[in-house]
Amino acid sequence: MTVFYTLMLLIGLLYFIFKVRWDLHMFQHNSYRPERYLHWMSQTNQPIISKSDWLFILGATISLLPSLTGNLWITAIGFILGLPFMALSVMMFHVKITWQPAKKKLAWTPRVKRMLITTFVWLNLLYAFAFVSRGVWFIWIAILFSIVYSWAFVLCGNLTNSPIEGLINHRYYADAQDRLKMNPNLLVIGITGSYGKTSVKNVLFQLLSQKYNVLMTPESYNTPMGVIRTIRESLNPTHEIFIVEMGAKEIGDIAEICNLVHPSMGIITSIGPQHLDTFKTLENVIRTKGELFDNVQAGGTIFVNLNDENIRSLTLRTDVKTILFGSAEHKNTNYAVSDVNISDDGTAFTLLSRFSDTSRFSDTSRTSDTSRSSDMNNVSDIENTSSKGKGKGQQKNKNKAQAAAKPIDYTRTELKTKLLGTHNIDNILGSIAIAMELGLSATQINRALFDLYPVKHRLSYSKSGAGYTILDDAFNSNPTGSKNALEVLKQFKGNRKIILTPGMIELGDQQFELNEKFGEYMASACDYVILVGKKQTAPIQQGLKNKHFPDEKCLVVQNLTEGFKAINAYAKPGDVLLIENDLPDSFNE
Repeated sequence: MTVFYTLMLLIGLLYFIFKVRWDLHMFQHNSYRPERYLHWMSQTNQPIISKSDWLFILGATISLLPSLTGNLWITAIGFILGLPFMALSVMMFHVKITWQPAKKKLAWTPRVKRMLITTFVWLNLLYAFAFVSRGVWFIWIAILFSIVYSWAFVLCGNLTNSPIEGLINHRYYADAQDRLKMNPNLLVIGITGSYGKTSVKNVLFQLLSQKYNVLMTPESYNTPMGVIRTIRESLNPTHEIFIVEMGAKEIGDIAEICNLVHPSMGIITSIGPQHLDTFKTLENVIRTKGELFDNVQAGGTIFVNLNDENIRSLTLRTDVKTILFGSAEHKNTNYAVSDVNISDDGTAFTLLSRFSDTSRFSDTSRTSDTSRSSDMNNVSDIENTSSKGKGKGQQKNKNKAQAAAKPIDYTRTELKTKLLGTHNIDNILGSIAIAMELGLSATQINRALFDLYPVKHRLSYSKSGAGYTILDDAFNSNPTGSKNALEVLKQFKGNRKIILTPGMIELGDQQFELNEKFGEYMASACDYVILVGKKQTAPIQQGLKNKHFPDEKCLVVQNLTEGFKAINAYAKPGDVLLIENDLPDSFNE
């Protein structure tokens, strides 16, 4: 009978290997954070016992129960009858996780390998105890527990390794600090925001690289460990500027990165409802993004986007220089835009700039604008633009500013970029503001913008082999970005407008409401809608119904593969397809 028990353990081990690999993949998707992993499990309604688990339980039960008789032949017959069910369960799970290829595969990092080893140590301890006990029920429970709760072994492995990982991370952190100290003249620019930070990072890199030796955090390396890895692998003493993208999902995340790199300049691109499943409230998002302004070095410079109401609500410090940028309707900006013209070949606009070193603008024309001439880096002037009053002190500052009002001499520069969408105007303007403050001329900026191409998957565009245009905004999606993308779709020249989307995620209690509004916007911009995931897109479907969008022009598919098949069957030359968001593998239905 020992042979049969051993074979069952081996089959259970094979199933466990498939399951624990998938669990590790999802754990990695959740940044190795147990609380985020467990939240993801509840958010995506992961079943405690899956269909393949039930099949394995059935097969294991059929195999083990006859062994209670003590008869070898009966035990053998039971094992033979139960074996196909166990084998089928393993095959079912393998097909489930491989039939739709992962968009972001499991990275076999040293940490993952260490976790895998520790996970199997825990498994072997359980199996050894069950095998030594020689009790049928012990063996049965051990096998089923390891199958059903494979994710618990991953968490145990992570907990076991946490002291080691802490020491390793501390060593990496100290090494990154040492490398930063070796370059004391390095200028660090911090970039954060609910959306737009990666676009600003890339635009700014292109601008500043014309004059400086610049390093930026690559791709989405916007966590503390991502920044540390960039420093350890890429920073060298010849770098003059380090552009650091700072992401956040919890209060304190931005401050943690700032404590490492000590930024001298900071820009918040935007603040809005994102990652509300962890932040819970918009106020927490505002507070966390504001950590960048709080942690810019004294005597440094912050860049304030006046077009964003939530950024205007932040309390600013008096020991840093404040540069304002926004649309021309804000009369106290250092950098503004007007005459915006968006077409399917890019965006043209006029830059209004006001800087003390006017010699750099010899290639541009000058104009006057009736605006306040008081020092626009003064915090009180910032407060005057905010919709949240500050009482008597604010009114006093407002009266003082109005009394000093006189025309301000602006420099006008005509610029054009291949980037699309009104939201990119803010991103470009913030980048220009930083570049000009660091000494770049209008000529250099114009040249860089003209050669600038959209970042892949961030409203980039191309032609398909079938002749229709693709607007690719698949990297992620948020309430502001999705609405802007639909505006670009509406303005883009083409026959029929099509959208392929799974909707937006990580919006907490507002997820249904915001996706429903997304569906309503969609109804006015699209001729045909393809939604990925029946459960995930339910609120979008409701939004489309609210606007009486024809049912026959809305197709719900299970995955992206089916979605693209539908597009290939429907889209014709001259049509325009918007791909809005591409959910992580952890959200596949």
